[in-house]
Amino acid sequence: MTSSTLIKASFGFFRKAWHSLFLILVTLACIQSNEPAIAQCSLPKVPYATVSTWTACTATLTWGRVNGASHYSVKYKFKDATGWIKLSNVITDTFFVFTNLLPDTTYKFAVAVVCSNGSNSGYKNVQKKTSKATNPVNFTATDPMGVSIRLTWTPVCPVLQYNIRYRKTGTNTWTTINAATAGIQYTVNGLTPQTDYEFQIQAQTAKGTDGWSASIFKNSEVVPPPPPMPPPKPNFIIYMLDDGRYDNYAPNGGPSWFQSPTINRIAQEGINFLYSFPTTSLCAPSRVSIYTGLYAHKHGTIDNNTRRFYGLYHIQQILKDNGYYTGFIGKFGQFQGDPEGFDWWATSSGNIFMNPQYEINNKDTLITGHISDAYQDLSIRFLNSVPPGKKFLLMFFTRIPHLPTTPRPEDTNLYVGQQMPLPTNMSNYAYNFPSFFYNGGGHKWNKNAQQTDSIKRRDFQCLNGAERNMAALFNWLETRGLLDSTLILFTSDNGYLQGEHNLEAKQLMQEESIRVPLFVRLPAWFPPGTVSTVQTLNVDIPATILDAVGIPDTFGFDGESLFRLYNGQVQRKYIYYQFFGDSNTPQIRGVRSSQYKYVKHYCNQPTEEFYDLVNDPKENTNLINTASYASIINTYRQVLDSLRQALSDNIPPNSSCQLNNVLYSRDAQEELPGEGEPEEDFFTVRIYPNPASEQVHISYADPLREDFTLMVHKVTGEQLFAQRFTNSNTCQVRLETAQWASGTYVATLHKGGRWHKQLFHLQH
Repeated sequence: MTSSTLIKASFGFFRKAWHSLFLILVTLACIQSNEPAIAQCSLPKVPYATVSTWTACTATLTWGRVNGASHYSVKYKFKDATGWIKLSNVITDTFFVFTNLLPDTTYKFAVAVVCSNGSNSGYKNVQKKTSKATNPVNFTATDPMGVSIRLTWTPVCPVLQYNIRYRKTGTNTWTTINAATAGIQYTVNGLTPQTDYEFQIQAQTAKGTDGWSASIFKNSEVVPPPPPMPPPKPNFIIYMLDDGRYDNYAPNGGPSWFQSPTINRIAQEGINFLYSFPTTSLCAPSRVSIYTGLYAHKHGTIDNNTRRFYGLYHIQQILKDNGYYTGFIGKFGQFQGDPEGFDWWATSSGNIFMNPQYEINNKDTLITGHISDAYQDLSIRFLNSVPPGKKFLLMFFTRIPHLPTTPRPEDTNLYVGQQMPLPTNMSNYAYNFPSFFYNGGGHKWNKNAQQTDSIKRRDFQCLNGAERNMAALFNWLETRGLLDSTLILFTSDNGYLQGEHNLEAKQLMQEESIRVPLFVRLPAWFPPGTVSTVQTLNVDIPATILDAVGIPDTFGFDGESLFRLYNGQVQRKYIYYQFFGDSNTPQIRGVRSSQYKYVKHYCNQPTEEFYDLVNDPKENTNLINTASYASIINTYRQVLDSLRQALSDNIPPNSSCQLNNVLYSRDAQEELPGEGEPEEDFFTVRIYPNPASEQVHISYADPLREDFTLMVHKVTGEQLFAQRFTNSNTCQVRLETAQWASGTYVATLHKGGRWHKQLFHLQH
């Protein structure tokens, strides 16, 4: 056999061997795959594809519809890239908006028809180069101040800076401001008053600029007059009841026959904060919160048997250090020792209303008569002792109407024959109530209607002493011309349940237990007859005093100025409540908004309450097991946990208790007013990663193109981000969150009168 013949024979052998191996591999592949072959898509490609609109960061791919298409698939890439980025979106419309593109960059876009079997008919490609930069929209001139005008706009794409130019209308010379800002507003200064101006804006990226925008016009108007001089530092009189309910007084719906014209006058000539609460509804913790501006777990007085921590800032000492003459009269707080931080003080022993032992500036003193008369005389003694020219602070913390609720002897005939305001819900909760409410917890109201009537009458008789006290204080101020330069604040340390839900006392988070009156009079701050629905706390009182005096809060107070809450400088969506338990009651934590209240009792079995305060203001139905509220309840659980962490409050230990008479229900309510379940049928919002750390991405897609706004808030209400998107159906936002505190945040999307709220978490 020749060498060539041998080579041919060998080649034929190997060819047959490779062919046999190929058949074996194909056969094995078919055996291993159970999936049938998919038929090719029989539909044609889209008739055309074009980029209809584009900016420096977006491109809208538009194509012709193909009848019978299941949906369309789109992909894109850099012009010279080898691989495509295929999007997972199931698109049934005939357009798609690509976002987060790079400026001055050529992209290839492609679209394919997808058949019902998942195959496609092949992609049709189109190529487009994005703009170098894209000018913002909603360019507006506002707030003319004679020599300045504020310019605002809505960004379309990320920029390095915006350039601004302006000129007097009708002139040819422009003044250009380069590198003005990369934000959303800029104030142009140095203008001529009462002059018409023309403004233009230009976006600039690293690739270049857009052309100058269309002009907007604005008159600079006149220079406004200077703001009024701040009022002089006021005097302060803080009058506080002991276990005084919020609803005894006419401004809060109290009975008309209870005559308290001077107390009512504070609200009528000032402001009535309708929703005011202690952070802990118990005497000593509440009082120490007013002295220190701190929650109980921070100041140490968690009950009536623990003393506050040493070394804390006290608002009375701060004022004393700043030239105020400070005085205290009444009940300083159980286990708190002598009043601290006061130039002049007087206290009485125990809950004794007649002839108690007094201590005045460390000297034991015997004063006969009822404490409301004695306290009144002592308050006038203090006021008369104020050195000439000195500003003063007086804390008048009475013991009335605390048990044993003893009126002045001459007041015991008052209101006889009057119908007392008895609760309309004097019966046990029927379902979903904590076991300790009625089972040895010390909270069951064991009085009938007649006994309740008698108890309430003694309350009002006792409170007549508070009215007399306030009348004497007003008279002293008016005769010296000091009324309008004195901040007068009337409140209580906590509320008191008197038969509502057949419950009594405080500690619990029921409204009658935690709600207190708060009337404040200071004409420089509050117009007469003002009524506010913002939620306020007892820890706000020290911050309010600092604000009125003009002392910066460098003391770490937990509260906010009542004035700043009233005028909207500070917003509070939720209040945080805590009770540290006793022998009959577990520890409690809760949050309250203007609409809902969530209460968690720390029991060894899940024990929670949830109330719709708008539809059930008397809190007669615990909705914790109502299906239609499940989503919002879960939100409030997360809000509670976030506020607890933000305030550095530890997770309490559990006690032996549970929810009794558990009832699960489903009602016809499909959405809750203002805070309903997310409208997922309208919105697709994705937040990732969640939990996040250094940054978080928020993306959104919706078939309908229209304006929408995306906002991010802390659970405490502070807004951290807001951006408006014009005529769009998609966005993707990256937020740098490295400097944000760990906790829960709320992303809110408003669109076409609808909204979507979604929580996300940060963990650093």
